[in-house]
Amino acid sequence: MPPTGKKGQIKSAAPELELYIRLLALLYLFDKQQAGINCDTLPFAKSLIDRIDQMDKRVHDPFLAKTFFYYSLVVEKKGDVAQLPKYNSSLIKHSN
Repeated sequence: MPPTGKKGQIKSAAPELELYIRLLALLYLFDKQQAGINCDTLPFAKSLIDRIDQMDKRVHDPFLAKTFFYYSLVVEKKGDVAQLPKYNSSLIKHSN
């Protein structure tokens, strides 16, 4: 049985591996969308950004940057750029 963390959640052995696989899945969905196949790239990108924020480690910032790049690209292609500034400002992390 896999080890569990707080509140019965399954702990990931390697969070970076999980994020890498999810990022590859995002790229796959993005490529399918570019090919004209209807898929839900935007909600997947939002969920990945939320997952990275939930982990809250500075070592995951490169994953966050790549994910937000593709999120921004999808939003731009849909023509809904007005939602980017508010979402972008909520992602800024400050070091103490």
